[in-house]
Amino acid sequence: MLAVCCSANGEELAAPVDVQYTFFCKALSFDRAMSTRCGEDVVIAVLYQRRFRASLSEMEEFRGAASASDIQSVNTLPITVVAIDLEDEGWRQAVLGAHADILVVTNVRAISVASITEFSRARQILTMATEPSLVNDGISISLMVKAGRPRFKINLAAAKAEGADFSSQLLNLADLTE
Repeated sequence: MLAVCCSANGEELAAPVDVQYTFFCKALSFDRAMSTRCGEDVVIAVLYQRRFRASLSEMEEFRGAASASDIQSVNTLPITVVAIDLEDEGWRQAVLGAHADILVVTNVRAISVASITEFSRARQILTMATEPSLVNDGISISLMVKAGRPRFKINLAAAKAEGADFSSQLLNLADLTE
């Protein structure tokens, strides 16, 4: 059973981070472009802010979930998870240095989501978010809870701009926005 509470604006919040990790990996298995976009492994860079406790906590939870999960690969490609602090001026270079294929954006404040998506689109790096509302800001995919069940929220235009090619099987399981 998923614990769900509501945000100040009444929108349902995301599922717990360990559930998100599992569902994000599942979503990646439905991306027909994964094999051409990734090298020998799938590198997931978790973008966070070290001085914002909620963001730091989500990053730590995501890394812990990845470490504890039975899911250690996507379509036979091993998964590597790295953490990158958005408060460091060199975060873009860190993403490139890590050879990141996926950017998971945690709950952030005073950070331009547009600067993240502009960077990701220019480099064909798929974006995901721990907060479903960020899909409205241009992030490609998130996981929300609707009627007590996890459900993908996908910004189809953003996903295509980042080079994703999701199968109809995944799209049928999602709330789509453009």
